[in-house]
Amino acid sequence: MSRTIPVYQQLRPDANYTYKLIQLPPSLLSHLATTTSNDDDSSLDLKTKPNPNSFIVEPNGNEDDGVVVCTRDSTFKLRQNNHSNCVLLMNQRRIKHEQESIDEKENGSVAAAAGDDGEVEALMGFSQCNYVYELTQVPGSILDIVPEYNNNYNNDTNTSQQPQIGKMYMTKSKLSELSPCSPIEFEKMYRDSCLCEIEETRGDNYDYGLHVYKLSLGIISQILYTLITFLISQSKQSSTFTVKDLHVEDNEKRASVFADWQVSMIEAVLYKFTSPVEKQDGNEINSATTPQSLRLNDDAVSHWFGIQELSKLDYSNNGTTTTVADFLLNWKTSLPSFYNVPLDIVQLQGNYYTTSSSTSFTSASTSSSSNSSLIIHFVDQSSLSRDVPTRFKQLLQIQPSWKYDEFVACLQPVLEHGKKVDSVILKYGKKKRVKRDQFVVCGR
Repeated sequence: MSRTIPVYQQLRPDANYTYKLIQLPPSLLSHLATTTSNDDDSSLDLKTKPNPNSFIVEPNGNEDDGVVVCTRDSTFKLRQNNHSNCVLLMNQRRIKHEQESIDEKENGSVAAAAGDDGEVEALMGFSQCNYVYELTQVPGSILDIVPEYNNNYNNDTNTSQQPQIGKMYMTKSKLSELSPCSPIEFEKMYRDSCLCEIEETRGDNYDYGLHVYKLSLGIISQILYTLITFLISQSKQSSTFTVKDLHVEDNEKRASVFADWQVSMIEAVLYKFTSPVEKQDGNEINSATTPQSLRLNDDAVSHWFGIQELSKLDYSNNGTTTTVADFLLNWKTSLPSFYNVPLDIVQLQGNYYTTSSSTSFTSASTSSSSNSSLIIHFVDQSSLSRDVPTRFKQLLQIQPSWKYDEFVACLQPVLEHGKKVDSVILKYGKKKRVKRDQFVVCGR
């Protein structure tokens, strides 16, 4: 026998509360199901950009004003999905049934459901929604509102940074709280961006304390160069070492070469360009008492100095050009003395393109050329759009015809995971064969 449940809509919802519907994806449902109420990892944080004058820089370069939901290690973008249907939010409760339809009187369904007091089980509406929020996992973002540190720190004299428009002084914990990203994502971006807390006096009122700064490219290069030189002098450039080996935290033993920088600045560069080394013998390590063993990440180091050398290329004011062979020599020279690592121009793909000397500013070379005759040009990734069609157009504005591999390397960072690059090329341009195993990309 079927049971009838009366449904009611309350015409005057409670004005003190507003209800929103959020559709949880399977990953969030499993996250909530596998965690306990006392587990800190089970919490969901709702974050948004706190200041309209600030802006957000993501790992992929996008600017985003949206609200996000964060777990401990993931970030989900909240998007409003409007629909034409009206969704009623209802509670099941016992109410006094005042009217009965003719059919109900005949079959007695309501009477059966009602108790002695005349009340029945019913669904009472308390709110209605014309839209639902959907969650999509996205890369976390970090607020780009901290000032840049671009001068050396002196232990005897506290230097004051010049005021930077649109920047704010805050602690690391405050930056983490405001940034729309999960805690684990924040820690990774914090290190990758070479952010660190610097102790400094600022202004006439001597606001003294720790505030987050972003190290400038010049400061990073100086510290990295000095760090590698010191490790070479200690014969540790190819072996493992710990932070304690540098004596940066001991003012008495601290090497004079590091005297111009604070400990946090040195550690920021150190962790960006090193990799942790796992213990091989299987013995347990007490992380609270045993320092983490590190090793220089040669690929990251060589890539950094290579990008800095590429950024120096400027052919706008004079006719002097740089061949790939000359660039490799300059790249090698920019590294610290006796720091020998293999260098290949392919390591910098996505940040350059090459042309033959006869077509250096017009098109990609359609014939094989040696490094001695190829001209290298810098491509600033930060100046390119994150939108695929726009970036495609920008690349073709740089030069009308590209070598296939070089074009793909510049386009790949903005493509969705699993997206076939050839399908994108054919959608917005052409892929032409110039030799049996050589292709170029050009416009339609």
